[in-house]
Amino acid sequence: MAVILTGWKEISKHLRYGLRTVQRWERNGLPVTRVTNSPRSPVVADSEELDAWILHRIKLPPDAPHTVLENWQRAQKLQDEAEQKKKQFQLRVEQFKNDVAKFRAKQRR
Repeated sequence: MAVILTGWKEISKHLRYGLRTVQRWERNGLPVTRVTNSPRSPVVADSEELDAWILHRIKLPPDAPHTVLENWQRAQKLQDEAEQKKKQFQLRVEQFKNDVAKFRAKQRR
């Protein structure tokens, strides 16, 4: 499912590369669209077009099996899942801290 990304931060987060790196890639053909013709104009991009551009730039041998592409896509999915798990863990730690604080407050009474 394609997502429209607005701005360099969203684009760099999607591609998992640094902000300046993806800005530099614009000169090399990264498929971004500027809102106006100004070089300092905001940018928008289609996530599927960005993914296709990155995959095209990966130097794979001509006889490389398609599983390389599948592995790369799976790695991206696993990174997304890890990020979600990290956020869930952080929420649980905060809840635990709150529970401990409440328990200690009760003990003081």
